Amino acid sequence: MKTLLLLLLLFLRLPAGASQIVVGLHSEHLVSWGVWERQGSSLKHYLLLYNKAPTALDIQIKQRRFRAVGTSFEDVKTDKTLLRVRVAAHQLVRVRYPKSRSGNDYMAYFENGRAIGLTLFNPARPTALALLGPGNRFYANEGLNGSLPTSWMGFESIYAPPAQIDVTAASRNFGGGYHLVKLFASPEAARQQAGRLDSLAAGDAAVLRLDSAHRRTAVPVPAGWASSGLAVWALLTERLEFSTRYDDRRPVREKSLVSSEVCLIPIFPRRPE
Repeated sequence: MKTLLLLLLLFLRLPAGASQIVVGLHSEHLVSWGVWERQGSSLKHYLLLYNKAPTALDIQIKQRRFRAVGTSFEDVKTDKTLLRVRVAAHQLVRVRYPKSRSGNDYMAYFENGRAIGLTLFNPARPTALALLGPGNRFYANEGLNGSLPTSWMGFESIYAPPAQIDVTAASRNFGGGYHLVKLFASPEAARQQAGRLDSLAAGDAAVLRLDSAHRRTAVPVPAGWASSGLAVWALLTERLEFSTRYDDRRPVREKSLVSSEVCLIPIFPRRPE
């Protein structure tokens, strides 16, 4: 699936005056996803690694740390290996999520000895509101290979298609506006509709709204998808806000699109080994 080749080479905006660090994984073969799993009364944090290739992959994850120097950042050598694992062809491996004590740490991925990119450490736990879904076992606030959406997602299963995905806004602050969300069967379908959810909302029941009064919604599974292997869905989230301008000294309220993001969600063909 070549859309995963450029899987979210994102620009992480660092503190004011700093340069930018590119995060995301550039791989045709590896899928990496951080998820929380409910086990009885406790939550466990895991990193899932799936190999789409017909041959095994040797995966190594190292700690990468940056230090602010003036208006830029420099690499601080740590030489710390967080994980080393061999993932067989079409195998899903589950490991405990690596830990970091610094906000300037990243995970550097290597595939068969080749660097394929960085991801953020993401230790955030599901919010109390996100945990309300009684049938959900899995929770994530990131997409595959490093994308960070503005919502928590709850799943009854990630090894078979769930009936729905519960989406909960991570923040109470909607800037006086609202968010629109829709789940698509493929990244391509979501990108084709980017910037259009507000115009589609009136006639499309699958476009759902989040706002300060309703921060949680159940998003229906997309129609028209079929996969015997790894499925990759796409959650499109668009943030809209209101502003006021004056026309002949009369206030005119206007609505504008502030951001549009696509979060890729894997549904795995089998349980981890």
